Amino acid sequence: MGKKVSPINGVKIGHQTRCEDGTGVTAIIFDKPVKAVAAFTGSASSTRQFDSLFLGHSVRKIDAICLTGGSAFGLGSGIGVQLYMKEQGRGLLIRNRIRVPIVPTAAIFDLLVGKESYPDVEDGYLAAASAKEEFETGSVGAGTGATAGKIFGYERATKGGFGAAWKRVGDVTVFALVVVNNFGNVLGSSGEIIAGIRGEKEFVNLSETAPFYSPLENTNLVVIITDGTMEREDLLIAGRIASGSFGRFFSPPSSSADGDVLIMVSAGEKRVLPDVAGYAAIEVTGRAIEDAISSASSCGNVPSVSDWRREVGT
Repeated sequence: MGKKVSPINGVKIGHQTRCEDGTGVTAIIFDKPVKAVAAFTGSASSTRQFDSLFLGHSVRKIDAICLTGGSAFGLGSGIGVQLYMKEQGRGLLIRNRIRVPIVPTAAIFDLLVGKESYPDVEDGYLAAASAKEEFETGSVGAGTGATAGKIFGYERATKGGFGAAWKRVGDVTVFALVVVNNFGNVLGSSGEIIAGIRGEKEFVNLSETAPFYSPLENTNLVVIITDGTMEREDLLIAGRIASGSFGRFFSPPSSSADGDVLIMVSAGEKRVLPDVAGYAAIEVTGRAIEDAISSASSCGNVPSVSDWRREVGT
């Protein structure tokens, strides 16, 4: 596992990791409400309260983001994050009486890794309560049971995970958080396969393996946070550009079996153009994906890339 420190003031990350069960939750907490939009590129997403991320919705800011395992069962962990935020006095104020925290939640499928278990309300609460500037990457939180290369079954898959990376673009920081849970191969910045379908000693090139079976057991999640400021319309432009990272780093990308989702967040006051933020996001997403793979550890019946490489002597 790796350790990171959030590069953006007011952004904290917390994990609840259930190693034995092969699942977990990651809470991304903002010190103040932020503007955010979503871009979907896959066809098998599993989400909760994502309508607040669509243009035209009357709720224009969010308080936190919950990334979770457990597929549709795990979406309840977002309630736990909401309860924690409510205790902190956060949320949309209704009739000056009650606050409703806005916490978009997205899930990956990890039910066949480890035990058949899923995160619940308590897990979401604990993830939020543990959020801080310093956080871990690898097989933690929502990345605990994440895997890559499941086309031919879990017996030939490798571990995915939770990763992070960032860069400065002028006066602005672009920060990527990812959960890699791909059904095909994962590509590095040079186009090489860095995780996915295991052969005898090397990864299997998908271009040589058609046709294939594509079960609904996947979903890659990307959250891009900038300390720049953009209107929601510009955030959507930046998010659409950033979603090009799916096509660059996953093979095949955004299929009918993947629920690939990207959330683009404006958490600061510095002016930034959407094109600048979007193209920078592609680069940092690639580095976050590499971090997720290199930091991952074996879990359940799926080995990490490093453990498999040692086993086969490559």
